[in-house]
Amino acid sequence: QHGIKFSYDGNIGNTFDSHRLIHYAEKKGKQDELVEELFHNYFEEEKCLSDHSVLLAAAKKVNLPGAEEVLANPDAEKSEVQAELSKFSRVAVQGVPQFIINGRPLPSGGAVEPDELVSYFKNC
Repeated sequence: QHGIKFSYDGNIGNTFDSHRLIHYAEKKGKQDELVEELFHNYFEEEKCLSDHSVLLAAAKKVNLPGAEEVLANPDAEKSEVQAELSKFSRVAVQGVPQFIINGRPLPSGGAVEPDELVSYFKNC
């Protein structure tokens, strides 16, 4: 419908470094651009998001300076990402996307139909 050609045969690796890079990109005002590029890489091109060359190519494409330094330092953005993981595990995130409204997660987790979202908003 939106021109996305999903392909699910790619390698699934540890995405912690991609999350560190995304957190860094947020500080530089490039988070949305980087996430879009990483989604394209993963969902359409079957690229592995644990591969630093894939992450660096995505960072270069969106003009994100400093990506090499972030990925070269395993402690860069680590505590911030771990804090986010802890925060979201406390609210029982079970799928992506996860909608959190007024501090409460939408009960179903994961992709939901628009009618379910409307109903949840009406009952908040």
